[in-house]
Amino acid sequence: MKDTADTVPRRVGSVKPTGALYCAASALCGAVFAVPLTEPRLWFIAWFSLAPLLYSETRAVRRGTHKYLIAAWLRGMAFFTVYGFMTYSWFWQLYPLDFLGYGKAQSLAVVLAAFIGLPTVQGAVSAFIFVLSAFFTRHSDKEKHPVAYSLFVSSLWVCAEWLQSRTWLGVPWGRLAAGQTYFAPAIQTASLFGSYFVSFLIIMSNALISGALPAKGSAKKAQRVSAVIAALVLIFNFGFGAVRISKNDLHGTAVRCAVLQGNILFSEKWSQTTQSVRVYTSLASQAAKDGAELIVLPETALPCDIAAEPHRKNSLEYIAEKYNADILCGAFRKDGEKLYNSVIMLPGDGSDTVYDKRHPVPFGEYIPARRFTENLMPSLVGLTKDTEITGGCETAVFDTAAGKAGSLICFDSVYESLCLESVRDGAEIICISTNDSWFDGSAAKEQHNSHAILRAVENGRYVLRSANTGISSVISPYGKTVAKTESGERCYAAADAEYIEARTLYGTVGNFAVPLCALYAMSTSLVLILSDLRRRKSDKGDPHDN
Repeated sequence: MKDTADTVPRRVGSVKPTGALYCAASALCGAVFAVPLTEPRLWFIAWFSLAPLLYSETRAVRRGTHKYLIAAWLRGMAFFTVYGFMTYSWFWQLYPLDFLGYGKAQSLAVVLAAFIGLPTVQGAVSAFIFVLSAFFTRHSDKEKHPVAYSLFVSSLWVCAEWLQSRTWLGVPWGRLAAGQTYFAPAIQTASLFGSYFVSFLIIMSNALISGALPAKGSAKKAQRVSAVIAALVLIFNFGFGAVRISKNDLHGTAVRCAVLQGNILFSEKWSQTTQSVRVYTSLASQAAKDGAELIVLPETALPCDIAAEPHRKNSLEYIAEKYNADILCGAFRKDGEKLYNSVIMLPGDGSDTVYDKRHPVPFGEYIPARRFTENLMPSLVGLTKDTEITGGCETAVFDTAAGKAGSLICFDSVYESLCLESVRDGAEIICISTNDSWFDGSAAKEQHNSHAILRAVENGRYVLRSANTGISSVISPYGKTVAKTESGERCYAAADAEYIEARTLYGTVGNFAVPLCALYAMSTSLVLILSDLRRRKSDKGDPHDN
C-alpha cells in the first residue's frame, strides 16, 4: 500500500491549497496560450507554453484523491474558460448593438451572454481533455510512455476543436492554427490534413516537451526520446512549410483581380442605400480600368432586396459589360417569406447561379432555438423577426471568364468544410465577401482574416477577401498576402491571382485526421478503462485503488 501522505494533500481547515493552486495555474496557462490569437506576432508561444501545465499535471493527479477526475475537469474549465475570455475579448467592443436595433439593456444581455456563455459552454465541453489526460496519467506510466501520451492528448484536442463547431452554439473561432498565420511556414502542413493537423502538431510539441522535462520516477531514456521526437515534430512542421513555399509549384490561369472596400459605416449603409451603390460603382469602375477581370464586392454591398429593386445593380452591370469583367456582389434576396444574405454575379452567366450564406451569425442574423429563446427574451426575438436571415444549404460555383470561382460570405469562412465543399465542386479560386464593420478597433478583424489565410493554404487556392471596412486582401495558396488594404480605407486592392485546378492532399482526403484522432482517443481510453477494471479486480484490498 502507498503512503497516504504522498497521495492526499494536507488540509488547512477545509481548504485544499493544491487544488486552488492548480486551477489558478491552469487559468494563467489558458491566458498565455491564447496570446497568439490576440497578438499574431507572438505565434511561437503556442508551441511550448502548454508544456508546463502538462508537466505539472502528473503531480496534481498523483496527489489527488479518488475525486481526481472532478479536479481535472475543474482545471480544464479554468483553462478553457480563460482561453475563451481572451479569444472573445472583442465581444465588449460590439456594445452597444445599436446597429442591430438593440437597446442598451438588450445589447448588454447579448454581449454578456456571448462573452460569458460561449467560453463557458466550450470550456465545459473541452475540459474532457483534462479529464481523460488525468485518467491516462493516473492509470498508466506516463513518464515511461511520453509519445503515447502526447498522441493521446493531441488527438483529444483535435476532437475538442471538431466538437466546438458542431452545434449552433459552436464556433470554430479559437482554433490554434488561426494563431499561426502570421508566419507562413508554420501553417503549410494544413495543406496535408487541414488546420486540425496544425493544432495536432502544436499540442504534440507541448506534450513531448513536458515529457522531456525531468520528473520523479521518469526514465532518462524516455526523456531523451521525448526531446528528440519533439525536435522532429518541429523540424517536420517548419521544414515542410519552408520547402512547400520555396517550391511554389501551384500554377494556373493568371488574371487581374480586385477586392473593393467601401468603408461604409454599418449605421449608414441601410439609410443611405443610394450612396452605398455609388461608392461601390465608383470603386468597381476604377478597378476595371486598372485591368481587373474579376472584382469582388463585400457582403451586402447592395443593402436591398435585389429582386424588388433590380435597378440598384444596373450601374455595376454596365461596368461589367463595358470592361468585360466579372463582378461578384453581395446583396439581399427574398424567396417568398424567406430572406437570404447572398452573392450574385454580374453580368449574369445565364445560369441564375447565386450563393446564399450558409452560416448566419447567431443573434445577429437569426435567433437560434427561436421557440425556446422567445420565452426568455421576447423583445429580443421581436427585433429580428422581420429581418431574420435564412441559411443556405448548397455551395455555389460561378462560371467566370477565366475559370470557376467559389463563394463564401463572412461567418462561412471560419468553417473549413464549406470551402472544401466548394473546391470539390470545382472552385479554382475562392472569393470571400464580408462586412466586419462591427469589429473596428478589435482583434476580431485579424482573427477573421486569419481563417481566410488558412482556407487558402488548406485548399491550395488564391483567396480574394473583400471586407466593407477591412481587412480586404488577396492571399496566395501559401498563405502570403500579396495585396491588402488597411482598415478604415475607401479603396481597392488589386493583384494578379491564379485559377488553380490541382488539389492539395487535404482537398482530396478532407478532414481525415479527425476520425483518426477520435479512433485513437477512444481506443486508448477503452484500453485504460479495461486495464483499470482488471487491476481493481485483482487488488480489491488496496483502498488507494478505489
